[in-house]
Amino acid sequence: METKEKKYSGNRGLKLVHPEEWLTEEGIEKLQEWLRNGVTMANVATNMGISTRTLYKWIHEYPEFQDIIKAARQQCTDIVENALYKHCVEDRDTKAIIFWLKNKRSADWKDRNEQENYNHNDEKIVLEIR
Repeated sequence: METKEKKYSGNRGLKLVHPEEWLTEEGIEKLQEWLRNGVTMANVATNMGISTRTLYKWIHEYPEFQDIIKAARQQCTDIVENALYKHCVEDRDTKAIIFWLKNKRSADWKDRNEQENYNHNDEKIVLEIR
């Protein structure tokens, strides 16, 4: 007996997919791979066979999706951070070094100009101009 594939009405003919199908070991691995490779959320949704709206609904309703996305994005950030660090140390790239310091030690390295003034009551006013 041949079974018919269920389709969402009004969802561009995408097949019916349930979140649990993506919360398997294989599904999680695929999601992590896409996200680590910088695939946009819209393309992740397309790869999953769902709309972007549905993906964001699942992210809101299923904490597991939030955790997967957060972990994959953190891995991406770690990779970029390590590459930037190597660029600073190995290549001694001044722009990379300044960027690193402004972001990692912003209190000491951010671009700022402070001016001290006093009001009519001799109270100190500090203006920070960025």
